[in-house]
Amino acid sequence: MKDLPASSPAGSGELLPWHRPVWDAMRSSPSQPQALLITGPEGSGIPLLALALMQARLCDHPAIDTGVACGTCRACDWFVAGHHPDVLRIGNDVALPGEMEAEGGEGRSKASEAREESAKSRNIPVGEVRRITNFLQVASNGAAGRFVILSPADGMNTAAANALLKILEEPPANTTLVLVSSRETRLLPTVRSRCQVIRLPRPEHDEALRWVTSRGIAKPALALDLAGQAPIAAAALDADFWAARDRLIGALGRKDISGPALMAIGEALPLPILLPLLHSWVFDCLSVATTGRVRYHTDQVSAVTSAARRQDVDALLAFEQRLRGARRLVDHPLSPKLVAGDLLLAYVACEARS
Repeated sequence: MKDLPASSPAGSGELLPWHRPVWDAMRSSPSQPQALLITGPEGSGIPLLALALMQARLCDHPAIDTGVACGTCRACDWFVAGHHPDVLRIGNDVALPGEMEAEGGEGRSKASEAREESAKSRNIPVGEVRRITNFLQVASNGAAGRFVILSPADGMNTAAANALLKILEEPPANTTLVLVSSRETRLLPTVRSRCQVIRLPRPEHDEALRWVTSRGIAKPALALDLAGQAPIAAAALDADFWAARDRLIGALGRKDISGPALMAIGEALPLPILLPLLHSWVFDCLSVATTGRVRYHTDQVSAVTSAARRQDVDALLAFEQRLRGARRLVDHPLSPKLVAGDLLLAYVACEARS
């Protein structure tokens, strides 16, 4: 799912509450580096912080006290609409309100489409990075210079990362490159070393819950639990997700569910929804078996506890490790149905060994 739900305040001249300490620290810094790596927990809004930073620097009238963009000048209008001539975005992990409004409308939700296109959105080939060189060769339209945001930066393949490294070694004057990644360890060390790293902490639970509740989410506490306490991710959980969860978790909690029946349910779900749900369920089963606590599916304590009693812990531990590897296949699934069916049969096998 995207880190930027339709209800996000990008372009509004506002900051998320848990961004402010980091924002204030950036403002107080005496230097303005040409390369930034903004990182933090997935679903905490790191692309939003990157966008807010770029908009503020491009804004004609940023707020004197906070430094945030005014949201009303011509530069802000261009930025929010996605048409600012001095901004290049590489990767599809961020979107702006104007673009979402243009692409929205009736039918399937944008979040659903984003999940189904996740393989395309996360992968950044070398050709995309080479666009940066062409972009930076053109003079800027304003005094703020030219800006490039690359998100998710960990989506670059080796060739793309090496091409970016050449740019970072000798960046043109009056330019700023902003890399965004929730998986900074997947970036080349040489790329990380040439960036000033800004780490966004995970927000406190009460602060995150207040924000998710303010977005009008029907089950804010449960949504936050399911999203691993990541508020942006929690707010992005849409009707398709909740419907898929009801089907899958209802089946996983049944004692008499057969492998073929579970496969039929799982294969009908998009892999980017299925894998996190299955992984969180397995984690909860292991957590109940070892600590007696449920972390994610907090409304299904009885079902998780019952399932955990039917499973072999060693087999489930091995399956959880397999799931970790399988989640990388979301970006490159040769056959989503085959991946889904194989994993669900393996889950049933864990119960059969008990």
